[in-house]
Amino acid sequence: DERAGFAFTYEALPKERDFVLRVYPLLGIPLAFLYLGLQDEDPRLRGGIAALLAFAPVTYLPVLLSQVPGSRGHEARWILDTAPTTHEAIARGALKALYVRVLVPLYALIAVVACSIGEATSALQTIPVSMLVCLYLLHALWGRCVTNLPLSVAPDRVEAPLDMVGTMMMLAMATTGLALATWKLLTPWSALGVCALA
Repeated sequence: DERAGFAFTYEALPKERDFVLRVYPLLGIPLAFLYLGLQDEDPRLRGGIAALLAFAPVTYLPVLLSQVPGSRGHEARWILDTAPTTHEAIARGALKALYVRVLVPLYALIAVVACSIGEATSALQTIPVSMLVCLYLLHALWGRCVTNLPLSVAPDRVEAPLDMVGTMMMLAMATTGLALATWKLLTPWSALGVCALA
């Protein structure tokens, strides 16, 4: 019952110009600054910065989620409303499509960046845990950030009901602590073990 929402969001979301122009720079620019900062950083601190890089996507989840309902083709919303499935199933499918289509490739890119500066071990320690945290928070924040069906309202009418800045600040503080703890306390194998147990 989630397949329609998954397939629709997976195929259509990256083709939405407004989504791409609003979300991709927001995700890419901070990551680019972190990457540039790694070039001249003390080698002893590179692992910590790579850990922050791995957890950066979690901080931007509220903005990413809030943009999912926007579409220039929102007049076709009737297709979703008349689909032989529930709105909840469409939302669950869309959530999974967002994770697979946007976040998994983003984490792959972060892994490549970390490996390119000699921080493959840090990437193995932090990226699996960050991906797991991201998946849990995606479920937790969906109902608070996504106010409508995916791709069903005009881009200029997209709204987020929660305090976006406050939520992102809280996520930034929490993920900074979690990133550093993961980097300092876990090995690559124990990080994978934690993820397997969770």
